[in-house]
Amino acid sequence: MKKLILVFCLTMGIGGIAQAQILGKLKEKTKAAAEGSVDRSTDKVVDKAVNKTADNVTDKAINKVSEKLNGLFKKKNKKRRDTVAPAIPDTSKAAIKPGN
Repeated sequence: MKKLILVFCLTMGIGGIAQAQILGKLKEKTKAAAEGSVDRSTDKVVDKAVNKTADNVTDKAINKVSEKLNGLFKKKNKKRRDTVAPAIPDTSKAAIKPGN
């Protein structure tokens, strides 16, 4: 009977140690998984915010540059009007002589 009680106590003690080790490992794994999940979700939010801001900044810069270029070309086009006579006379403006 003493042997049976000793075996029972040893089994309970060893089982408790093994269970504690398994639970400790499980606890570490769940912590790592939770941290990884939080990191991924925060990375997604930060990436969206950064990309949106970067897109807005580049869009504004591109719009400003295109407006400046358009303004420059409009000014050049206004200054440059046909100051040089065309090499070939325009027949639509010339008087047509009737051929009798």
